[in-house]
Amino acid sequence: MKGCSILTELESNREWASALSAQCTWEAPYDTDFHAATLTRFSQFCSAAGNTLPQDRMDYAVTEREVVDVKNSWSSSKGMPPDLLPRAIFQANSPGWNLTVWSLQRWAGPGGAAHRPSLWRKAALCPVHKSGPANLAASFRLIFVKVQMGLLQEALLTQRWLTRTRAHIQPCQSGYVRGVEDAHLLLHEVSAEAIYQQRALWTVMGDFRKAFPSVCREDLVCTLADGPHVNGQCLKLLADILRHDTVVIWHSGYSEATVSQGIPEGGTLGPFGYPVLLDTLVRELLAHNCGLGVGWVIPDVWKGRLWSGLGQPDPALVALLMSALRSASPNALLPSAKLLDENPNLEASALQALNDVAPLRIAAILHADDPVLLGCCRWSLQKSLDILANWAFKHKASFHVTEKKTVAMVTPSPAGSSSCSLPPAPILKGIAGQEDRALVFKTGHKWLGLYWSASLDLSVALRTRLAIAQKAFALLAGLAQRDALPLHLVSSIFWSKVFPSLCVGSWLLGIAPDAQNILDSTLKSWAKQLLGASEWQNAATALSELGWALLKAYDILDFPSWMSHEKTLDRLVNPPRSRFFVYVLRMAADIDKRVQRFWCDEASG
Repeated sequence: MKGCSILTELESNREWASALSAQCTWEAPYDTDFHAATLTRFSQFCSAAGNTLPQDRMDYAVTEREVVDVKNSWSSSKGMPPDLLPRAIFQANSPGWNLTVWSLQRWAGPGGAAHRPSLWRKAALCPVHKSGPANLAASFRLIFVKVQMGLLQEALLTQRWLTRTRAHIQPCQSGYVRGVEDAHLLLHEVSAEAIYQQRALWTVMGDFRKAFPSVCREDLVCTLADGPHVNGQCLKLLADILRHDTVVIWHSGYSEATVSQGIPEGGTLGPFGYPVLLDTLVRELLAHNCGLGVGWVIPDVWKGRLWSGLGQPDPALVALLMSALRSASPNALLPSAKLLDENPNLEASALQALNDVAPLRIAAILHADDPVLLGCCRWSLQKSLDILANWAFKHKASFHVTEKKTVAMVTPSPAGSSSCSLPPAPILKGIAGQEDRALVFKTGHKWLGLYWSASLDLSVALRTRLAIAQKAFALLAGLAQRDALPLHLVSSIFWSKVFPSLCVGSWLLGIAPDAQNILDSTLKSWAKQLLGASEWQNAATALSELGWALLKAYDILDFPSWMSHEKTLDRLVNPPRSRFFVYVLRMAADIDKRVQRFWCDEASG
């Protein structure tokens, strides 16, 4: 439908084509000079890729082992590509078919022709409902179901360069490499350190608009050539893959559309290349001394005061204060806390000096296309926003600036909440005729699936997560109470559908006030409902019958699994200061006692 009119099949098909075109169109004005320079550099890179010797040994022919590894990493898919060869054929492990696939990939790969055949460029449009009325094409996210041979060619290329690309990216990015728990814990710990030291932490939680579809393909190729130095036949193949895609639209008819801009959603090039593009923003922030220092050491003369960060640092004062902080006896050289209280600019200079002498700096927290900008004071945060606006103007990116998408937050302090009002909100400045957009200050915001409070009170996030899980459990409990499903199948559905919705961020939500009692009572209630037990019956027995007796240990088991992948946490925080660590260690000891009692009961029984 369009308005109140019912569209014909032809008109409906055209609506899908129009939505696809709109998704892959650059919305905001962009830097035309930078774009022209990018096109020139792109042509130079492509010419050099085919005419010069490679700088390394990455141009070897595709091996059979590479093809097998990529296919084994694929999950099952019900999508039907335009060539009508579904993924199941590639996962059937037919010797003859496997040999054919390998031979074709070897011919078209970096060690061969480094060419994208026209059939491999095709993809089927797959609309996925996101939000809004289901009768509007704008309510759908348009995914590509690519021809599997083309998808395999992309995966072989990106897998070969993945290690070098990930090594090039600054460690503050976690998207497409690690789960959201990495970003969750990092934001929690920098916030906890600020609250412990009674200083305001200024943040902007943002959201890129149409992150993948707005990427300029020539810009992406140049960025990959400049950063991780993709070169030779691999760069030639990458440029040929990104030349264009032919999208088949077979909804309400049949048509084809050519897409030559934006990273397709549904391939491997997005997760591979987009973080490298964002890395240019991170490096620009670091080059301008933006971001937040971690591991602050507050000198004795300033301990106990409440920091606001409302002023503007003076570069000369910052340099003098940094010199004093690095001296053998800083307390004798630093201004008193009273002077800082009387002069907001002096206080902001002190904050900037403390920030600059910190042992570690984080430019931003980036998980995919959901960045969090950090600042020790309002001026520092505004500086990061200005750099972001200039970067977005060059690279054709844009932000959702609404109360639900991109907002500003500041940790609570008397200067920031009760004794005086906040200053004007940070502004995302407009460039080339765009209007300046003021961000909204909020005390809480949903980010990466969790509701974040400026005071780190996770009670709201816990209640929200419980409500989501309770909704899923209610449907399952109804089936169990009507004996519509056997208990073993009910239990299987619980573990695959209900429990995953509950355990998102559970190890972090566990520090919310009275969280463990709330979770324990919820699990006991659920166990009784599934078994049809009465209120007077022992809940512990119901938990044991369902195998949930040690379910509380999940948070502790999940936390070490995160620690085993990265070793950044011990450099970010001082464990005795972190209430998160104190809680985890205390809960681990409690669970250890429960496990010992459980096995003692089993042995005695």
